[in-house]
Amino acid sequence: MSPFLSAIAATAVLLAAPVVLAGEVPGALVTLEVATPLPLGYVPSALPSRFVLLEDGHVFVGGTSQMAAGRLDKAEVQSLEQRLLLVRKLPGLAAVIAFGDAPSPRFHLRATRSKLDLVVTGDPAAGRAPVGHS
Repeated sequence: MSPFLSAIAATAVLLAAPVVLAGEVPGALVTLEVATPLPLGYVPSALPSRFVLLEDGHVFVGGTSQMAAGRLDKAEVQSLEQRLLLVRKLPGLAAVIAFGDAPSPRFHLRATRSKLDLVVTGDPAAGRAPVGHS
C-alpha cells in the first residue's frame, strides 16, 4: 500500500474511533479534577483525576503521586448520586463559582446522571463569610 493510501486509512480509523476529550473518563458517573501548583517537570494535563466513580461502583482516589482504588455497593452509589442531585438543585448555584480573584480553575466536578458540572476558581478560604456568620 502506498504511503498516501496508508495515511488515508489511518485517518479513517482515527475518525471512526470514539472521541475522548482530555479529562474525560469513559463510564464515569462522577469525576473531580483538582488543579494545584506542580513541581517543575510535571505536566498538568497528564495528572489523573483526584476522584473518579465509575458506573459499576469502582472508585479511584489519588493525587500527584499515589492512587487508591475501591468499590462502592449499589446503595452507596445511589446515595452519592442523590446528594449530588441535591447540590445541583441548590438555589442560586452557578456553573462557575469564584472565590477571590484567581482566574484559573481550581476544582472541576462533573456528575453525568445529575447533570452537575461545577468549576470552582480561587481558594475557598478567600471567599466571603456566609450570610449570618461573622
